[in-house]
Amino acid sequence: MDRRLQQKLLKVDKPARYTGGEFNTTLKPDSDVDIRVALAFPDVYDIGMSYHGFKIFYERLNAMDGVQCERVFAPWDDFEKVLREEGAPLYLLESKRPICDADIVGFTLQHEMNYTNILNMLDLGRVPILSAARTDNDPIVIAGGHGAFNPEVLAEFIDAFVIGDGEWALVQIIELVREARRARSTAFVSDTNFTYRGDGTRAKRRAVPTFGNADLNLPGPWRRFEGNANDTAKRFGRTREEILMQLAQIPGVYVPGFYDCTYNDDGTITAIKPNREGVPEIVTKANFDLRDDFGATKPVVPLMRVVHDRFAIEIKRGCMVGCRFCQAGMITRPLRERDPRQIVEIAKEGIRNTGYEEISLLSLSSADYTGILALTRALKNAFAGEHVSISLPSLRINAFDVDLADEIGSVRKSGFTFAPEAGTARLREVINKAVDQERFLETIESVLKRGWRTLKFYFMCGLPTETDEDLQGIVDLTEEAIKLGKKHCGNNFQLNISLSPFVPKPQTPFQWHAQPTLEEFDRKYKYVESRINRRFVSLKKHSVRESILEGVLGRGDRRVGRAIHRAWQLGCKFDNWHEHLRFELWQQAFVETNIDPDFYASRERKPDEPFAWDHVDASLGRRFLWKEKVRSEQVKTTGDCSTTHCAGCNVCDFADVKNLLSVREDGEFFAPPAPEVAAAPTEPVCRLRLAFSKLDNLRFISHLDMAKVVQIIFKRTGLRVAYSQGFNPQPKMQFTPPLPMGFAGEGELLDVIFTEYCTPDDVLSRLRAIELPGMQWLSAEEVPLRAPALATQLESADYRVWIASEDVPVAALAISEAIDRFNATATFPIVIESKRGTANKDLKTALKALAYSAEPDGSHTFRATVSLRDNEYVNPALAVERILGVPLREMAIATREGFAVETCQTV
Repeated sequence: MDRRLQQKLLKVDKPARYTGGEFNTTLKPDSDVDIRVALAFPDVYDIGMSYHGFKIFYERLNAMDGVQCERVFAPWDDFEKVLREEGAPLYLLESKRPICDADIVGFTLQHEMNYTNILNMLDLGRVPILSAARTDNDPIVIAGGHGAFNPEVLAEFIDAFVIGDGEWALVQIIELVREARRARSTAFVSDTNFTYRGDGTRAKRRAVPTFGNADLNLPGPWRRFEGNANDTAKRFGRTREEILMQLAQIPGVYVPGFYDCTYNDDGTITAIKPNREGVPEIVTKANFDLRDDFGATKPVVPLMRVVHDRFAIEIKRGCMVGCRFCQAGMITRPLRERDPRQIVEIAKEGIRNTGYEEISLLSLSSADYTGILALTRALKNAFAGEHVSISLPSLRINAFDVDLADEIGSVRKSGFTFAPEAGTARLREVINKAVDQERFLETIESVLKRGWRTLKFYFMCGLPTETDEDLQGIVDLTEEAIKLGKKHCGNNFQLNISLSPFVPKPQTPFQWHAQPTLEEFDRKYKYVESRINRRFVSLKKHSVRESILEGVLGRGDRRVGRAIHRAWQLGCKFDNWHEHLRFELWQQAFVETNIDPDFYASRERKPDEPFAWDHVDASLGRRFLWKEKVRSEQVKTTGDCSTTHCAGCNVCDFADVKNLLSVREDGEFFAPPAPEVAAAPTEPVCRLRLAFSKLDNLRFISHLDMAKVVQIIFKRTGLRVAYSQGFNPQPKMQFTPPLPMGFAGEGELLDVIFTEYCTPDDVLSRLRAIELPGMQWLSAEEVPLRAPALATQLESADYRVWIASEDVPVAALAISEAIDRFNATATFPIVIESKRGTANKDLKTALKALAYSAEPDGSHTFRATVSLRDNEYVNPALAVERILGVPLREMAIATREGFAVETCQTV
């Protein structure tokens, strides 16, 4: 990244989104790279870095020899503006190469409302938006995730979709594309008798199509052959179509360009069929056994705070509860639970590699994990005395145990989230989420008795068969929770209610249902909102307009892709952010592309009507989904087949594919014995003062984020840092005054209090063992435990401000004269305006010394000693700007060199 672009980062919100250089990143030398893969997340960094799948693929792919896997996220408006003004492409965080330099670009489809961001990222990354416009020299663009189970709306933009679990499918794609890249003037063919599965096991070769002499099968042991090499391909040794044909042979990979969709006169789909031989009529999802892999044990740790700043472990994949509205629960079957011993080992390795203080046990319903109580106790024992908390972000009410609440709340108490989804028992049975209301309220009361003060409930409105009585049930359940909250917490109780519109999803029993109209949703919202007690309740309503669009895109066909393209051209992006949603532009896009949104969202489907996703098999079977729809209309529930009898879906073959529970063969749950753990010391015994540098990319993180970075480093060292008391204990660390965003620091100070005695040399040695670009630990010394706070001992700080010659519209002589005039004057009053208001300052009081030198290369260096006493401080770059009377702060590179401390020692 060039200097100008780097400095312009200071004008954008959260510049650390675009710098990279985090803990645990991978950047291989170009000489070691055979293929470059870009993991692309179509939302901002803060959200994308919280997505667990990204972490799995990043670590898994970079572990492969010759593979460089990098990340790229959707830029916020401010940085997109910088890129377009500078004519710079959207780049990969690790190498700073443009997206178009990647051989494979893989998008995550977590939410339909991110689809315009995909187009925007391709455009910014200089990749043709339309698949048909890409040449042999362009990347292969793939996508996977929940959205891939209806891939048709993106069929014009994506070359290939991964349906289902991507762990092995993505590896196979990479190996195939890598071989194609190597074969620039020579084609390759697999061994004629055998092929290799993604896990390395051999399998009998099935019949596959060929182009001339080229065998287009899965990547295996390749051998040379003569003839039919594509000499014109610049990036690959085969044509794009040949590569895509090979991709179409990989189980779970769908190449939309090889299929055509036909329509009836009424606009409904006739069929989606292959347009050539050799591709499957039905693409069946790929399955992966979690126990075959540890997942992400050394994930990238962001330097800035993100949505989920914690170490996540996927304890199980799949859910057999069978909520009829839930796409995730349907498409991720069967149930696969990790062995608890594996989970404990993953946790130990992960905390050691990340320095996080929270372990999140991920699944669609973590409390349903077999032996969850024993597992949480095992984790609690494994991290006794280390200030590591356990969280379960998804809890099903019927699976919740108050003893579990005790275990996860023993270190830190935050809040509990429950999802009743509907207000009455009848409607909960309709959606197959039967919850006993009396038991639910007993659970709530038990949680409140144990010290929790904040609860969150998720509800949906607009569910099939919903009436006003069901909406009143939401109000009534809320009132009952408030009564319990007031009883046990008084006025300290807080209940957060999230109300979301129902969106029918593909591959679910409710895929036939109509979505309520905008007007119907508005009426339902008003009904609930007008009756909720707002004193103890914070009501968050999900955007109805966004949900209507989600319904259109979620069940759309290829024709809807034209509307997505047009909406992006009109300026739509970040449509899942309420401040960005431009509903009127979407309406315009629908009109201009002749799309009727009601046809896709609010139209009841006929029982035998083909869907746009019928050729994508989630292994459930259309008959099973229809049976579940009928049972919902009969208000009948279907049991969890992991604990009861088979429900009749087509997922399991009961040989290789089946529910896998974390139990021993004799049926005994694994419950690790609790070790004898000596109580960790808590009393402070020593205090060290450390000096460190904050350079390079660390200039672009805030003071609070820098404190987070330091805490992570100390956690990874294993040093016993003292903690505060209370609900959320914090490490006892004292920092110097915050550096302004963009400032470097060459001698920052930090006081740390420890509960075990440690020598300065030992602490430095451990800290230096943990590498982070831009950070060096310079020195350490012991200071009295009861010495005054670090900030009170600081008198002033020395700064260096450097500005390139082209950024200063003033001659060196004029600058020198201005500095001399300043040094000769008695006062120099200025007015500083900020978000906090207006402040009057005297630069003669703020600056204890100021010097200037013109450098041989024409650049300018200013050195200032700035007071840190009371309210005397002034940003030195701002001070220079005011003294010279010209705007230059934007392009100044400022560094804090050190401090003057009361003892007159300068670090």
